Amino acid sequence: NTEPSVSEASLNFFKTPWTNGHFPSLNDCLSIGSCHVHDDESCICDTEVAVNDVFTSSSEISSIADLKAALHIGAADPQSFEDDHFTNFGSCGIDGLTVYSTGGNCASFNSDTIFSFEWKSKSLFLKNIKSEVYISGSSFVFRNPVQFISVVQTEARDAYHETDEVLDSLFYHPSHPPFLAMRLAQRFGLSNASPSLIERAVTAYEAGSYETNNLQFGSGKYGDLGALIAAILLDPESREAVLDADQSHGHAKAPLDKVISVFRSMGLKFESPLVMPTLLDSYDTIGQGSYESPSVFNFYLVEFAHPGAVQDAGLTSPETSLYQSYRLLYLLDAMSTTVKFGVNDCPRLPRFEGWRNSSPFQCSTVEGNTDFSPAHFSYWPSSVESVQSIVSELSLLLTSSRMSASNEALITSLVQPIFDTGDIAKAIRAAQQYILTTPEAHTTGIARISENERQLTGYESKPRGPYKALVFLNFSGGVDSYNLLVPKGQCGSGEDGYAAYAASRGNAIPLDGLTSISTSDQVCKEFGVHSDFSLLADLYNQTIFFANIGTLFKPLTRHDEWNVGDLFAHNSMQYNLARGDPYDEAPDTGVLGRLLDMLQKQGHHTSANNLNGEKQMLQGFPEYQNTITEVTLSNPKDLNQYPTVTDLFDVAKQLNGVGELGNSFFGEAWADSMSTALFEHEQLMAIAAAGIEVTDYPLNGESNLSKGLNAIANHMLSREFRNVNRDIFVLRQGGFDMHHSSDGLAPAFQDMNSELGKFINEMKRQGIWEDVAIVFGSEFGRAIPTNSNGGTDHGWGGHSFLIGGGVNGGKVLGNYPHPLDSAHAQYVRGRMIPTTPHEFVWNGVAQWLGVRTESDLDLVLPNRKSFSECDHFTDKDLFVDGACDCTIINGACSCQCDTVTYSPTVSPTLSPSESPSSEPTTHPSSLPSVIPSISPTLNPT
Repeated sequence: NTEPSVSEASLNFFKTPWTNGHFPSLNDCLSIGSCHVHDDESCICDTEVAVNDVFTSSSEISSIADLKAALHIGAADPQSFEDDHFTNFGSCGIDGLTVYSTGGNCASFNSDTIFSFEWKSKSLFLKNIKSEVYISGSSFVFRNPVQFISVVQTEARDAYHETDEVLDSLFYHPSHPPFLAMRLAQRFGLSNASPSLIERAVTAYEAGSYETNNLQFGSGKYGDLGALIAAILLDPESREAVLDADQSHGHAKAPLDKVISVFRSMGLKFESPLVMPTLLDSYDTIGQGSYESPSVFNFYLVEFAHPGAVQDAGLTSPETSLYQSYRLLYLLDAMSTTVKFGVNDCPRLPRFEGWRNSSPFQCSTVEGNTDFSPAHFSYWPSSVESVQSIVSELSLLLTSSRMSASNEALITSLVQPIFDTGDIAKAIRAAQQYILTTPEAHTTGIARISENERQLTGYESKPRGPYKALVFLNFSGGVDSYNLLVPKGQCGSGEDGYAAYAASRGNAIPLDGLTSISTSDQVCKEFGVHSDFSLLADLYNQTIFFANIGTLFKPLTRHDEWNVGDLFAHNSMQYNLARGDPYDEAPDTGVLGRLLDMLQKQGHHTSANNLNGEKQMLQGFPEYQNTITEVTLSNPKDLNQYPTVTDLFDVAKQLNGVGELGNSFFGEAWADSMSTALFEHEQLMAIAAAGIEVTDYPLNGESNLSKGLNAIANHMLSREFRNVNRDIFVLRQGGFDMHHSSDGLAPAFQDMNSELGKFINEMKRQGIWEDVAIVFGSEFGRAIPTNSNGGTDHGWGGHSFLIGGGVNGGKVLGNYPHPLDSAHAQYVRGRMIPTTPHEFVWNGVAQWLGVRTESDLDLVLPNRKSFSECDHFTDKDLFVDGACDCTIINGACSCQCDTVTYSPTVSPTLSPSESPSSEPTTHPSSLPSVIPSISPTLNPT
């Protein structure tokens, strides 16, 4: 049955290589006699196919590249035919070419002529013809796209052939070698390899060969990984030690790499070969675990840049995305525990979890006693004549002798008194633990660190103005929100909205699986909320849904040039969601970071709070120094239990002191993060000591969302202790990329429903529910049709919601698309182009939090002016206590806000104030600061 493939309603999409890029517009469709406009505003035309010869003689061909550019139709190997069917004309004067034909000669080619040559180690046979499609009665023409599978009679064989060619097209694509070279260079220690190294590696990969010092690597065939890896690892850029002095050279080591490296260099010895650590179940504690990658995109994104020195230099540092405070401290404490007690499974101590064939271990409380551990470090220095020799050798093994002279001198001076007691083993353990806290042990490159501790303080005075908090729930992977908010009835002229939805989706939620809500100003007046997320219906009077929301550069329909950038890739759309700055007008900042900056400018005491690694969204301008606090998912614990040296983490502050000129960018990222982690831990311990803790929260230890929301509730409870009146939290939760099945959506909604309900109850207990706004978002929605696996593919527009005690709810804002098919102007290839940009929501939220001037809103939302001002939601649209409103007067948009200022509305100044300030002073810096600031640097946790 060919009808589904060739009818006017078919949805077959393929790339059309129009000649000279010249293709018909909608106006052309109206003027060409053979064309007509379809119901969905697409253009349907009569076509003619013409097949012609391309080359008539060898004189028209100067190189094989000419053939590659002109010929696109393959042929069978001429030698597979009978001996006398094709004549071999040889090369016809063109190097590397063999020409076959059924007649003629090198000066006379025909449509049966076949050109054979080797290309990237593959034998190609191309036929001397071109097939072109003409729009009847016009000058529009495109090359007939390659097709393997017949629409008349499908064969499994053809599907195999097409799949094989798709893989070949990727493997032989010109972007493949540099892409692979860059990624492998990052994994092998060069986060920012030079273009020249990448070029050399690509050359080796394409040639399948790399030679150095009379050593040959590779098979000589295109795509040889051995040649590529050798070209990276043996390149002078990877091997010259002098390059360590370059601030941008090297990388930050990944957690598992560090653990395994320490195990090997310190001679981990197993007492029982059948009982050994597997490093499973360590993702939550150190950021990586064996076979625990949270997604197909690895533990970290390759383009991540750590805020501060790395980001300012325009570099990347993928592994530093795992620099959450609680993970850094756990890693160091677990390493220290391993030095003191061996690799153990003692539940009261930080440890590297996951064991093969394990049974409960006894736990020692005597530092240095490894008798109860199945594995311990066997390392002993080659010389113990002096502390200097011990520290120097450990520096070689743990830092590749990169440790700075100042850090080595400090550690030596601290270990010397222990050494002098005659307890050499304890002196070695002390030196190991000190060194393992240094930036040199966790990064490559030369760290230039002073012994001056980084000065970190929080707000000392009470804030002026009431408390408000924003929680952004970032559900990554692309939530299928078309199964969250569903049209039910009263659509258009009495149309059954649910029936139309069900026909378009395929994986439609059953009608009895929806809880009804009503709204106005939408095509449909009745909607249904997925019953597993019934909280949104139960609290609908405090909930606003935003229909067809997504990342937009400007208002678009499918008739515009909409396919700009990597629209449907997770990493790029997460980046766009976090940045909210499509034209890069505020580089290296995130939308919520800029919002916090403007709140601080208004005199508010702000705190940027991150959970699960979403830092970009909270990154502000450097001059406002809104440092990002890592909110831990678990209660703080004492560090360095049963110590070898009691001052380990106090000394760590000196070993990670203020960076000096020329400090490694990666070393600076570690030292900055380490110092911040220690400060945050001290603040958390102080908060715990003050008895500030949520005690009645029904925590679900199996749910990361439960742990995250509990941590937020705990942090909010400490708001007065921290002297903060504006908190912004970003909590990231993954697991929504449901290509293979939609079965995971219901349990995910159940988890969200349960845990959000618990959190709301806690906010009510704290008496701040009216002062808390929760925004739900995802990088994109899903495609409307169900795919062949019963799941859904990446879409664009989706639906989100805002919920809070002070939300002016009970409505759906934006424009819910109806119908959900190609008859809608926003529908393209199964996806909906958004009609509501994220800016509309952030505009109203920013006003509610206190950013109300046009100039400040434009700074928070650089792309705000790409849309009509009166289309943005105001805080009066969103909240019952909103202060801003926009109206159209004489065709022009007029917006007014009530302005409230709680303290002087001044930005940080470069001039000293006449009187001392009671506010915090300096942010961690790679250079000592001499600039007084009226704004805080890091907020107490």
